[in-house]
Amino acid sequence: MPAITVTAAAESAFGPDEGYVAGRSATGTKTDTPIIETPQTINVITRDEFTARAAQNVSQALTYTPGGNPEPFGLDDRNDYIRLRGFIAPQYLNGLLLPGTGLTTNFQFDPYGLERIEVLKGPASVLYGQNAPGGLINLVSKRPTAEPFHEIQLLGGSFDRVQGGLDLSGPFERDGRFLYRLTALVHDSDTQVDFSEDDRYFVAPSFAWRPSKGTTFTFLSHYQKDETGNAGRALPAEGTLLPNPNGKIPANRALGEPEFDRFVRELFHVGYAFEHRFNEAWSVRQNLRYASLTANENSFSFINGFETDINGVPTDFRTVTRGAIIFPVRDRVFTLDNQAQGVFDTGAVHHTALFGIDYWRMRKRDELGFAEEPNLDLFNPVYGQPFTLPVATSSTDQKIEQFGLYGQDQIKYGGWILTLGGRYDWATADTLIDDRDAATHTETRQDDEAFTYRTGLGYVFDSGFAPYFSYSESFQPSAGTDFFGKPFEPTTGQQYEVGVKYGPLAGLHLPGRRTGRLGPRRRRPLRGRPIRGYDQQPRGALLHTVRRRGALRPRQNPPEPRRRAPRPEY
Repeated sequence: MPAITVTAAAESAFGPDEGYVAGRSATGTKTDTPIIETPQTINVITRDEFTARAAQNVSQALTYTPGGNPEPFGLDDRNDYIRLRGFIAPQYLNGLLLPGTGLTTNFQFDPYGLERIEVLKGPASVLYGQNAPGGLINLVSKRPTAEPFHEIQLLGGSFDRVQGGLDLSGPFERDGRFLYRLTALVHDSDTQVDFSEDDRYFVAPSFAWRPSKGTTFTFLSHYQKDETGNAGRALPAEGTLLPNPNGKIPANRALGEPEFDRFVRELFHVGYAFEHRFNEAWSVRQNLRYASLTANENSFSFINGFETDINGVPTDFRTVTRGAIIFPVRDRVFTLDNQAQGVFDTGAVHHTALFGIDYWRMRKRDELGFAEEPNLDLFNPVYGQPFTLPVATSSTDQKIEQFGLYGQDQIKYGGWILTLGGRYDWATADTLIDDRDAATHTETRQDDEAFTYRTGLGYVFDSGFAPYFSYSESFQPSAGTDFFGKPFEPTTGQQYEVGVKYGPLAGLHLPGRRTGRLGPRRRRPLRGRPIRGYDQQPRGALLHTVRRRGALRPRQNPPEPRRRAPRPEY
């Protein structure tokens, strides 16, 4: 019988994964490292998994991730507002910060352009600088492939959704020096709320150049435009969760005005990832990106609940008071990360050393206008009433910069793995608040610097079990001043984490117990208040369960027929 040779592509922390279980990640170390060797909790949602679950955004992809709250306000087709261990999680793309990391407007990269979504839990300032203690989310985008790949899709779904996409990749020529990838998507859809659409246009061209065996230059870019309504709104408790004498409020009820409610956002980024390997031991990498976010939001919401009498008692439990806001936003961020990596041995000890210098600068501007508007009967709504167009009365301009130096060494001796890392950051923030109603013009400047570090020790047994212990820190400047005009101190976090990982399935992940101590955070000091938690995610054992989850979402209360708003021109 002739010999059969079986070859398989090695998994990379920067590339696609086969199946639902990832074995490697770069988010926790900035090096291509097995997850079992990283002394911190990492969850990876692969493309196969979030595609099988038909996740329409990053929030939906993280629905089954422990320790997180991906949709704290329910349905919202405008933003991925995600909390990790109680804190707002910043989002990164390929290890570089994305703009718009606040409550109101963020980048919301379409999942069709991603290979994987990685969640690093706990303080992460040792590699990324200023961050919340809860952790961060790193999106890994699609890149050009050496093997030809061609996909065209046409999908339909609930709420009259129609979607088309294409994903093309491969070499330009036979020698493989030039590779390309073109990913594009467009969808047109209604939502579960009347007059609220969910339309998107997305394109992400990229190419890679390999002038030599050890050198790769990858150009990465993307453009995205979203046109939606106000699906992420709240309804009163009486008539939804609680009884209402008038009955149940329809789940698809719109609070706003079809001719006014609109959210339009444009995103784009352009950058590159460069790597050069001098020899088997030393290599350098440079990642650079400029990203821009522009959004205009017009929306109605109820401001004081039901209309009440002079004693504060609702008059009829059906008429709500409304207000309208306008909220134009523009965020821009330039990021640069330079890294040098050395892989070498000192006797019986193996080292993976990393040294880095990074810098980012973010410019943010937003305006806000508000006006009280006519009331609305939720059980017999009359749209098209005359209303007052809000006028912007306040604006905030902010310039934030960060410069950091960091180093890390991953040391292996037998089954022992010791991870040591430290970083020093300098951060500045200049804020200008112009309140035209109050006729005030306030300028503040904050200068912060901090040293943070992480230590971790683990042991990988032959059986695949890997117990570990780690200590990590974070810092995050807090915007604003106290009563006396003094800038707030940065939020600081310290975490002790003890856990066990199991490796034969390359990701059956059982992180354990950890505690943390937090310093002052804005106006609510948390000093001395420990936070304890336990995460568990046996991913490999749940493959059949995940596959059966599919993309079907049963509707709890079938709403009334939805109504679509007239499409305005932009």
